[in-house]
Amino acid sequence: FSKNHSFASATEQLDHVASLGFTCVELMPVTEFGGSWGYNPRNCFGIHSPYGSDDDFRAFVDRAHQLNLAVKADIVLNHGSSRLNELWNFDGYSGPQGGGIYFDKGGGDTPWGKKFAFD
Repeated sequence: FSKNHSFASATEQLDHVASLGFTCVELMPVTEFGGSWGYNPRNCFGIHSPYGSDDDFRAFVDRAHQLNLAVKADIVLNHGSSRLNELWNFDGYSGPQGGGIYFDKGGGDTPWGKKFAFD
């Protein structure tokens, strides 16, 4: 619902959203991702940089809360991006095929990328 798909732009729209009587805004995944949308996470610890900074996201949430709007953010824990995924070597391990313990232990594949192996 923002003009340039950024948290700063979305923050400017929150007053209008609240004036319509909504009590919650739901976001698609906002973590760093590969591909064209957030359902291929490659860094679960950071905000997707084209959307803005961590501070921009924090300002969005703070403003929403000031307007009594809850913020619900979707997350993806089923699989990780097959491209540019920082979790591949997060644990310092890279076997012959690459991929750290989060992928190497047999999480399996999905059509979108390897499943995380949290066991």
